[in-house]
Amino acid sequence: ITVFVREVLGGVLLGVVLALISYILLSGVNRYASNVLVTLAMVTSGYAFAEWSEVSGPIAMVVLGLSVGNYMLPRTIDETGRRELEDFWQMFDESLDSILFLLIGLHLLVVPLTATTWLVIPASIIIVLVVRYASVAIPVTLWTMHERFESDRSASLQLLTWGGLRGGLSLALALSLDIGSDKDLILLMTYSVVVFSILVQGSTVGRLYRSIFPATQTAA
Repeated sequence: ITVFVREVLGGVLLGVVLALISYILLSGVNRYASNVLVTLAMVTSGYAFAEWSEVSGPIAMVVLGLSVGNYMLPRTIDETGRRELEDFWQMFDESLDSILFLLIGLHLLVVPLTATTWLVIPASIIIVLVVRYASVAIPVTLWTMHERFESDRSASLQLLTWGGLRGGLSLALALSLDIGSDKDLILLMTYSVVVFSILVQGSTVGRLYRSIFPATQTAA
């Protein structure tokens, strides 16, 4: 529990501190190159400091990104500069996602596929969907105890469950694990869930929405 609290709360605190530093640095300049360098420096140095201080680097980066992207950029950079910076990070994100998927795919080439692993793949997908359903059903149920829920709760839970897509962050966390007897199995499970999420859930979530909320489509 102590390690969990340190990782999570320390990551959040570090993300807030990095966001404040970013705000100060970004407020002083309004040039594209400088903005890119400042944000890159915050990410690389911040993650390295998180590793050194044994707090969660991914959580710190999420807090940093949400703070800078939603609250600080609109207050420090004009619309043109903000659009250019967002385009840079979108290109950077897509490039790293492609490299990450490639690395995982190459790694899985050396993972022995046995009868057990073929059973683990569908089991991991089902477990993730069940856990996702529980994670959205509990807050929605608590919310509807005090507030009126205008939409069909069952249909909304289906959409929220099926729309819970996984991507690069899950793969990066699995790949960052220390080498051990279970790493290959965890990588295989994670890769299977992410691929299913993108190919199956991602391609059908729009169809599911139109089927369970036909009135909304008609009104639009």
